[in-house]
Amino acid sequence: MEYVSLKCEESLKIALEKCRVKLKNEGRTIEYIEGYLEGFAEGFIEGFRIGWEQEVFEIARKMKTNNMSVADIANITDLTIEEIEKL
Repeated sequence: MEYVSLKCEESLKIALEKCRVKLKNEGRTIEYIEGYLEGFAEGFIEGFRIGWEQEVFEIARKMKTNNMSVADIANITDLTIEEIEKL
């Protein structure tokens, strides 16, 4: 999960800088830019989290289809046994 956090952080830094430059070039106020970037960051992080979660479920689904044990899937993906059994 640390890898995901690092990738999210790297991507977010790049996106925030691009937004900041664009808004500054548009002549937006500092207050506007700060508020915009705060909202952007919250949405970006939530979107990244949802995307990662969907990917983990898809991987678990494939593992289950290939007859991997529920216990092994849970150990590898950090999903609960209940979540895996619902797949």
